[in-house]
Amino acid sequence: MKKESTNKESSSKSGVPIPTKIKRIYSIRDVIKQKHRALIEDEIPCKSTDKKYISHYQRAVTKVHDDMTKKELEEAENIVELWNKQGAPADVKLKYVPRRFHQHVS
Repeated sequence: MKKESTNKESSSKSGVPIPTKIKRIYSIRDVIKQKHRALIEDEIPCKSTDKKYISHYQRAVTKVHDDMTKKELEEAENIVELWNKQGAPADVKLKYVPRRFHQHVS
């Protein structure tokens, strides 16, 4: 009888675990979160350690999106297309990988 593996992670040839769930489809909000981080932080009235931070964060992303010019939105859409075709830069991908894998990424 074949035994099924309950391990949800796979390993590369070097033995480094590879997460099976990596974000592959990016949206304009993902680009805004990466490219306009300072503007988002300026919109949030509390510190990142405050319990209300998460709810304020999503509103801040929306506010930054709404305040973007047509040209900035077009640039962001171009980045979204690029990331969805070629993949996002490594530092962006790393944000979507569980923390236990960060030690293996150099």
